[in-house]
Amino acid sequence: MEMKSRKQISPVRPGEAHCAQMNVHDPIDARADAGSAADRQAPPLLVACLCAQWCGTCRDYAPLLAELARGTLGTQLLTRWIDIEDEAELVDGIDVENFPTLLIARADRVLFYGTVLPHAATLQRLAETALANELAMPSFDDDVTQAAVTALAQRLAANRQDDAMPGDES
Repeated sequence: MEMKSRKQISPVRPGEAHCAQMNVHDPIDARADAGSAADRQAPPLLVACLCAQWCGTCRDYAPLLAELARGTLGTQLLTRWIDIEDEAELVDGIDVENFPTLLIARADRVLFYGTVLPHAATLQRLAETALANELAMPSFDDDVTQAAVTALAQRLAANRQDDAMPGDES
């Protein structure tokens, strides 16, 4: 992103050193640049929750994911609720041991994969950080898990449709 700057003359007070000109970053211009055509055409951010309907924590988490999808970030997100037992063929090769497990990806790039605390603020912050491209690539215990999670992200992104999520009454 190209940074725009304006030249600004600093006031000179008696007895102070004078710096004739300074480049000052203009945050208003930066916000305008942030919404470039390339950014608007970026694929949606995939936020998939791998859970199980029998899990009480997962049932409590489902409305939080639905709320995220309906919120201000919703137009930039592709949200999926995946019951790992009902959709076992979809998550083939992935061993989900703890709930809720989130997969956050953009196109074929996995940005986050792991268990999270079931709090709305945590989910919101993860989505905001991923949208800002500030998440580091996750580390995986083995290449098989990494390949399986990446393949799942690719399948979900290719499908590009939101699933009805438990707890979503809209």
